[in-house]
Amino acid sequence: MAGQELYNFTWQARDDGGSRVFIQGPSDACPIGCAYCYIGDKGVEPEPYDRARLGETIDTIIEHPNFTDDTMVSLGCDTDPLLPQLLEGTMQIIGRFSELPNSIQLASKLVIPEELIDFSRNWPLGKRPPVLSTSITSIRFADRVEPRAPSPEERASNFDRISQMRWNSLALMKPVLASMIGEKDAFVDLYKRHSPDGIVVGDMYRRGLGNGRPQPHPIARDWTLRPQEDYKRNIINYLQESLPHIFVMDSSVDAAIRLIQG
Repeated sequence: MAGQELYNFTWQARDDGGSRVFIQGPSDACPIGCAYCYIGDKGVEPEPYDRARLGETIDTIIEHPNFTDDTMVSLGCDTDPLLPQLLEGTMQIIGRFSELPNSIQLASKLVIPEELIDFSRNWPLGKRPPVLSTSITSIRFADRVEPRAPSPEERASNFDRISQMRWNSLALMKPVLASMIGEKDAFVDLYKRHSPDGIVVGDMYRRGLGNGRPQPHPIARDWTLRPQEDYKRNIINYLQESLPHIFVMDSSVDAAIRLIQG
């Protein structure tokens, strides 16, 4: 199969010296329509995976010189991997990498479906479990910021489901929004009732070069990081004071590695 027929994947160097590979969706589209999203077709349903083409893509990644036992495999960078039309392909990807030593990370705004819970019951003995991140960036304004996502309460139920699956969970408060300052108590209440293994408070990417020190997005190269240290530090400090036994990290990669390594 010619290289141009493969699904897109992107390599990223991690701060700890390891590598990460983003396996992108079949099309640059997602129906959830988040206000801060960088993809081209916001609010649009993606195409389903062609399973044979996806298998060829996975083979190519595994055979790539950048790929090692330490490479983290990530899903959820340009669409939601738990969308119904993508779920079979997502489980194909996870299943294939479950045979290898690599850590696996998913990010979603959807409620974990029963099919994935059933899939998790056959997870290989001794294989490190995936880290499944659930994104909740606002509680009060969720219907405006993430208009077609389930409610924050429904999404937070993922943390209970993941615990039953014996996988690892992260709450993604990413990007950090100004509205989070006024919602800190609501987030604390939510995470006390539905407790994730870790919380990530992360900065926002925006279109353009930013403040002269551009850090381009690994997928959308015309978007760059806009650090929001004041908001982020305020929220992180409050969460750390209010939620014992839950760690807060700036990077979902660092947080995932910490969870995986125990």
